[in-house]
Amino acid sequence: MRKSILVYLSCLVFATYSAKPPKWSKNYSVSGSIHFPKASIVQPFQAWFDSKNKRVRVDYNDGTVKKFEFVNATGSYYYSLIPDYHRDGITQICIGTRKPMRKASVLLPNARDFQYEQTKRIKGVKCDGFGSKEVNEFYEKKVTLWVGYNRKSGEKIPYPVQFDTTLYYKESGGLRDHFFIDYSDYKTSDIPEDVFQIFDPKDCYETLHTRHKKLSPFDELPDPSAAHHIDLEFERFTRKYNVLYKNSREKMLRKDIFRDNLRYINSINKANLGYKLAVNHFADRTPDEIGILNQSNFQRDYLDARKFPEKFENLDNDAIPESFDWREHNAVGPVRDQGDCGSCYAFAVVGAVEGAYFLKTGKLVNLSVQALMDCSWMQRNRGCLGGTARGSYRWITRYGGIPTEEDYGPYLGIEDICRPISASKLIPITGYVRLPSNDKRALKVAIFKRGPIAVTIDTSPRSFQFYESGIYNDPSCRSGNDEQSHAALAVGYGELDGKKYWLIKNSWSDYWGMKGYMLMDASGNTCGILNTATYPEM
Repeated sequence: MRKSILVYLSCLVFATYSAKPPKWSKNYSVSGSIHFPKASIVQPFQAWFDSKNKRVRVDYNDGTVKKFEFVNATGSYYYSLIPDYHRDGITQICIGTRKPMRKASVLLPNARDFQYEQTKRIKGVKCDGFGSKEVNEFYEKKVTLWVGYNRKSGEKIPYPVQFDTTLYYKESGGLRDHFFIDYSDYKTSDIPEDVFQIFDPKDCYETLHTRHKKLSPFDELPDPSAAHHIDLEFERFTRKYNVLYKNSREKMLRKDIFRDNLRYINSINKANLGYKLAVNHFADRTPDEIGILNQSNFQRDYLDARKFPEKFENLDNDAIPESFDWREHNAVGPVRDQGDCGSCYAFAVVGAVEGAYFLKTGKLVNLSVQALMDCSWMQRNRGCLGGTARGSYRWITRYGGIPTEEDYGPYLGIEDICRPISASKLIPITGYVRLPSNDKRALKVAIFKRGPIAVTIDTSPRSFQFYESGIYNDPSCRSGNDEQSHAALAVGYGELDGKKYWLIKNSWSDYWGMKGYMLMDASGNTCGILNTATYPEM
């Protein structure tokens, strides 16, 4: 019995001794993917770490975005090769910055202080798990590094399999965040020179050193929760948009939302989808909170709408220019902000009436969105709770017209008492036209011949909410007849890098998109833009 106990203890000591945290090679390459389950993000990457020469490179999405770090006696240099989207085309640009000298960053977790926890199979590989815990006043953080071993050479060479991080709110115990990195193709060898010699730093634009974390190749490796750039970006966000929170707890919760949105934005931008996202004033909001802005109610009954004139339907193609923008003719008013109010339908219809009035008189006036908010309840509009283009046109027709903002008053972002206006101060319409559904040519002709067109679109994808530039085409943007919940204004059309687009004016302020505008893909019925397009007649 005594002998058995000694054998057992010796085995236990051996097992504990053999399961030591891994030490990574000084030079290695590794591939893998970063997973953010809460945000439904999977970010593939390939990385090279050259400790001897103090160089790091990380490629995302098959090299769509390439990030570098070089360290020498004069400082630490960060470079990014990224796609750039703008109205003149899509190009790849290089931006860079320099910081005071520091050690080259590591890409794999430093497990020196991790403790052995257990052995189990991860992705079909027998792994040792090493972990640690961190607790502060707000949350508890648990990390686990899963390590496999290559024994083919007779040695026990560790290689990374997975790095898992889970955060819980300390007070409630609820899940705050969870993400993990899957690793593959870990190779320990010298890195070929050509890996780091694919661009000339002299060709790179220099950016502010305070934004170097955006350029750093390790901004999400090896531990996304420890990335200091999130703190910097959040503080920059709160300053830019003058955001104040009630207390530290609310600030923490908003920062968590911001972090998830920032991850999503970065992942989309690395995917080279033809459009770019950016942090804007929605970055600390949930999808449900942003959804308040989308209150253009679906309307099946457009029986009182006039038919699109045959003379336009039969218009010779040669009579229609390949591109057109009503802004260049001063027929479009300034971008406005509907605030936390579902009044998009009112902004879209008012924009269409302003355009029609310009075509008739050559004058651009600011008409009153607030009047539609206050006065069109009998036409089944509901102020900040939503409305329809049909209800808005019907009210303007029956009321005798719509007043100017100067005569009625400015937009308040909330419903108010309907104030009577003298008929002599109203801009009248005689009715409205609904375009044929799913007819790209009809929308193009209508924009050119009849001015800005009110359209209904789906804006539920997160990509729409953080759009900044490029031609937008997210397959998750719905195009079914009853799936549009937002109204906007189509003010032009054109072509960029061989791709046709609609020029859309939104009412989410000039912080959103291209100073309030979007280029929307015109190859199909993107976001349902062709379902319910209307314009007024005078």
